[in-house]
Amino acid sequence: MKRIVVIIAFCFFLYGCYSIAFFQSPKVLEKGKTEFSFGTSLVYGNNYLSLHELFGNLRVGVGNNADVGIRIFGKPPRDLEFLKEGGSSDSCEGGCWVGIYVDGKYQLVEEPLYISTVFGLSYSFPAMAAFYPSIVIGTERFYLVSRIIIFGPIGFWEEGSESAKYAMVSPSMSMGFLVGRKVRLLPEVGILLSVSEKGFSPNFYTSLGISF
Repeated sequence: MKRIVVIIAFCFFLYGCYSIAFFQSPKVLEKGKTEFSFGTSLVYGNNYLSLHELFGNLRVGVGNNADVGIRIFGKPPRDLEFLKEGGSSDSCEGGCWVGIYVDGKYQLVEEPLYISTVFGLSYSFPAMAAFYPSIVIGTERFYLVSRIIIFGPIGFWEEGSESAKYAMVSPSMSMGFLVGRKVRLLPEVGILLSVSEKGFSPNFYTSLGISF
């Protein structure tokens, strides 16, 4: 019983965040085709380097010019000390979270260079929402992404909401590659330009995944 109480208390310590990796070319999957991928992202800036997320993706082709995706993402604790009675919260220094992300992609140009629009939504525990309008340009093997990540506590978009002060906007630019055929490596690098009441803060990230 004590362990259950500790786990519940730990859940309240979690705060949500957003998923930063893009991990998809502008070419949509053929209808009925699926693609699985998993990987990790690191963020660095202001003399620090930290694990931002681990994630797993599933994409499915749903039409001639469209596919959809779903992602489970999160930042795990560094160890399991938090499960022990009186365990240290240092396991989650900087925060831990778990979330779900969904998106839809529509391919505007059917010949290389492909151009597609992507709109994603995510929810991460306990109450963080994010929106991801994006445009991606490139080939099946190389892509460039321009997008805006808008995130904050649930309800931050409502007029007069007190939580609006905690919302942030992060314009983002990134590029990625697909290396291989049946099993592919997906390296990606990008920059996040966080804009809030506290000012302007650039952060860089790098992600590496495997898809099949």
